[in-house]
Formats: sequence, structure tokens, C-alpha cells
Amino acid sequence: MITYQLTYSFELSHPAIFSNREGDPNLVQSEGYIPGSAVWGALAQLLIRKENLSTPHVNPDFMRWFLHGELIFLNAYPCLTGLPSDLPVRLLPAPISLRQEKTNQSKYYDLAARYIKNQPELNENEQLERLKGFVAFADNVLYSDNSNDDDRTETVKTVKTRYHYHTWRDNRLAGRALKGANNGAVFVYEAFEPGQRFEGRILGPKAELEKFYQQLKWEDEPPMLRLGRSRATQYGGSVRLELLGLEKFKREIAGSESITTDEGHLVLTLTSHLLLREQQTGYVASPFFKEQFPTERLAKLLKLSSGELELEKYYVRHLTLGNYSSVWRLPRLQWSALEAGSTFIFKVPTSQHLNLVRAERSGLGLRKGEGFGRFVLNWHGHSESLGWSKSQRLEVEPPEENCPPEVNQVLVQLLEKELLRRTETAAMQAAEDFAPTRDPTLPEHPSEEPENDQDAFESGLKYIKPALLGRLLMVVRNMDKPEKAMAQLQTLRSTARLQLERVRDKNHKSLLDTLTLLLSELPTVEVFDEKLLGNFLNNSKLRELYSYINWQTADNSPLLNRLIKAYLYTLLDTLSKKRRNLPD
Repeated sequence: MITYQLTYSFELSHPAIFSNREGDPNLVQSEGYIPGSAVWGALAQLLIRKENLSTPHVNPDFMRWFLHGELIFLNAYPCLTGLPSDLPVRLLPAPISLRQEKTNQSKYYDLAARYIKNQPELNENEQLERLKGFVAFADNVLYSDNSNDDDRTETVKTVKTRYHYHTWRDNRLAGRALKGANNGAVFVYEAFEPGQRFEGRILGPKAELEKFYQQLKWEDEPPMLRLGRSRATQYGGSVRLELLGLEKFKREIAGSESITTDEGHLVLTLTSHLLLREQQTGYVASPFFKEQFPTERLAKLLKLSSGELELEKYYVRHLTLGNYSSVWRLPRLQWSALEAGSTFIFKVPTSQHLNLVRAERSGLGLRKGEGFGRFVLNWHGHSESLGWSKSQRLEVEPPEENCPPEVNQVLVQLLEKELLRRTETAAMQAAEDFAPTRDPTLPEHPSEEPENDQDAFESGLKYIKPALLGRLLMVVRNMDKPEKAMAQLQTLRSTARLQLERVRDKNHKSLLDTLTLLLSELPTVEVFDEKLLGNFLNNSKLRELYSYINWQTADNSPLLNRLIKAYLYTLLDTLSKKRRNLPD
């Protein structure tokens, strides 16, 4: 009976790899966390060494703890500091139902909360994207510690990784890869960067946990483990487990141990991957179907009848699990699973008293001893009081000393690169806005009137000959100063200028006026930003940054020339592609 938990934390002192099966076959990608199965295996090896077990599978303690599932090893997730409690908080995978607007990432929506009465309706036209990573809640506020590039609130926390490039050679004496088959290959490892802190738990009966850490001599000397794959080389994730305490089982989230259902809904969120087995065939369930969820098992944990718990809606993702067994030196069996963060909304009778601790400490599905099948109830989306109207920024104080020249140069390059990226994006958006209209004052118009907006757009683009767009692109490509390009624009024949005047955007501004503005009326980077980029430079956080590094933009004519050139070329190139796609 799971009644107690042993909580530990550690900090990586070396890079570590915890591979998954996703991505390119030449790239070994890491999981976004340290799996409980990795801690399970590392502690099993440690016990074998300490007890000198030649046949561990017949040792009664080893069998109970590692083979029969008497102890449960939960995933080790990253920690977040700086919350009101002043204590590190173990983060959990972000719920899949949690989304943010693409254009305003400080605005969050919980799709699970839409099943609560009196909740505001979501604009169906708004483009949303899923939050990936790890989050924590405190006082109904979403917390994390990564900052974005402008005045938005934090995104969710992700583990810091770095790519390491390796080469394989059949002939190592050659010192390099040779031509021909089996003479060399390049592969990439994605490894956790050292210095990151994680926290995990081991669940089990009090007597078993006490005997477990006594047998490992945890109190005398914290166990030293090497986690992950490729431990014989530069990897291995050397860590020393710090014991935070042995205590009664607590929920993975802050909240009461029991509730009385008032809203008639119960929200379950997976905090680790869930492995299910089909009831009829006995095989691992894939893909997921509503009928496959162990609703009856969950109802039994909550002491409800099977008919009182109905799965109404779910937000899930699937993945395939498959790692390597260092004991057998073989790949492990591949399993289909529901990804951590998957969210399920159940309909329950009102005024039901539910014991949440009893349900959460048991878990669901298969391989629970390795940390699979963990979940929390009513973490989010269950109450109108849990709002998403704001998210609090964790302030970071800049250093008092001056920025080193090398760092200053890198920051300047990053800011200029971001300005260039936003310039190209703004140009592509401007090209989409060009919807030519019919101007009766212009001569030689086509006699046929367009029937709808799309016809007007197509007939408008036909005013421009591809040769003219190609000529303008060549002028921009060879442009070193806007003044020279402006002089060539003014030398265009009246027929060419007329084509540019007939193409108008949604504000009835002609393409010729746009080109003239860019080449003659943008004296500074600030003016360029104000008129085209939506005051990107006036962002308060960015202004603090480039004030800190003393970034001068007012007289930065080389940068302005690069931005104008990038805007012009992207705008004309996008229009040229649109023109080529139109029928003659």
C-alpha cells in the first residue's frame, strides 16, 4: 500500500542523454525530463554493487522493490525557484488543453475549462498553439521562468539541451572518415546541459522506504548515480541524490485532499505517460479510443460506480516509447502510450465527496513501478476561480557591472537579426494585403468589371508585367543606398509607373507610393520601425536591453539600408510569386 514518499533532488554535473524515438534517425533526441525508469535502473545497479548481488532476481528485497513494483519511481522533473513560497517547486508537464494565442502569447486559454458553465466563449477564429514544457500554478497564476523576446509573459519551462556532433570511423587510425561504404558516418546527440536541477519521488510503504534508504546508506552518504546513455564516454549525467525527506504521500500539486463535486465535472491530467492495454486482445492500446480509458478503474479508486463516471471530452497526444536495456544490451520493447499532459474531462454527479489522494497515489495503466500512469485531478480547468487572464513575470535583475564587449557585440547582432526577421515578416504581410481596386480616373482600364473581391485581386495583379517585377528585384538586389534605387524608380516610363499605381492595398495605397515611402521618407531606424513594424523598438523590455548595451539606432544608416533592402526585396519577391501563379 502506497502511503509514504521519499523526495529527492539533484543537479546534473555532466551532460546527460535520455533518448526517445522521435526525429531524424541520425539524431539521438533526449526526452524533456529524466524518466523514472532511468532512476529505477540506476538505483537497482547501485543496490547490486553495494550488496554484491550476483543473482539479484532471487534477492527478496530486490524482487519487491524493483521487480514486483513495491516501490514506484516517479519521473524527475525540472525545478522552478522564485515563487512566493521561496522554495523550489517541482514542475509538471503542461496540460495539452492549455493553449496560447500565436499573436499574443501572454494570453492563455484552457480548453478544458470551456465545459464549465459561465466561462467566456473562445473566439473560434483565433489561432492557438499548444504550450510545451513544464508549468506550475500558485494562487491561480501560471508560473514559469523562460522569457520571450518582447513584452510577453513567460513561456513554459523547458530543459536546456545542446547538440553534440560525433563521427564514427571503421578505421580509427586514419583520424577521419574515408570514402566508401562502412568507412564513416556522422551522428548527433542532444544532451541535457549540466547545472540543471531536478526533483523526483519514490513512493511506497513506510517500512519498505525506510529499509530501502538504510540499505543504500543514504543518510550516511548520498548515493552517486550516473544516468542516461553513453555513460562510458563524455556523458552519463553524474548526480548525487540529495534526500529532501521521508513523509506521508502528498499530491503532486497543491490543493485539498478531497473535494465535493459542485460543477458536475472532474478533470484528470496525466503527469507521466500512460500505457493502456486493450481489454479484448490484451495488446497495448494504440491508437487511443474513448472506450480504452480505464474509466471503471478510476471510478473504483474514487469509490464511484462505473455508471457515475462518464468520459465526456479529452485532449490527448500519442507517442511510441522504446529505449535500450543496458542489462540485456538489446533495444527494449516498443510501447504506444498517451503523452504526459493529456487531459480528460469526466462528467460526475453533483454533491459527491471524492478522495483525491487515494486515487492519485495508485496510478493507472502498466509499468507503474517505473513512474508511468501518474495523474492529478482538478489541477486546472475545473473551476471558474482558476483564471487565465494574467501570468506573472518572474523578474530577473541585470548585473550591476557593465556589459563585456564580447557579450555586447553578440546582443547587438541578436537585436539586429530580430529586426531583420520582423522586417521580412512585415513585408510578406504587406504583400498579402495588396488587393488592387479599380480606379475610374486611370485610363485604359479593362472593360470587364470584376465580380467579387478575388476577381479584383487577380485582375489587379495582372496589371503588372512579370518583366517589370523582375527588373525591380534586380534593382533592389544591387542596391547599396536607397537614393540610387529612388533615382532608378523615377526614371521608369509612364506605362511602368501606371502599372505600379494600379496595384493598391486594402487601404487604397498604391505599390508605387509604398516603394517611394521606403526609398525616400524613412530617415531613421525608429521611423522605419514605427511605420512598418508596429513599434517593435518601443517595447519596454527591449528598450531596457538596448539602453543597457548602449545600442544607438537613430544614426545607424547601414542598418536602415539593410532593413529597407530586405523589406523591398521580400515584398517584390512575394508579389512576383503571386503574379506567376495567376493564369495569363
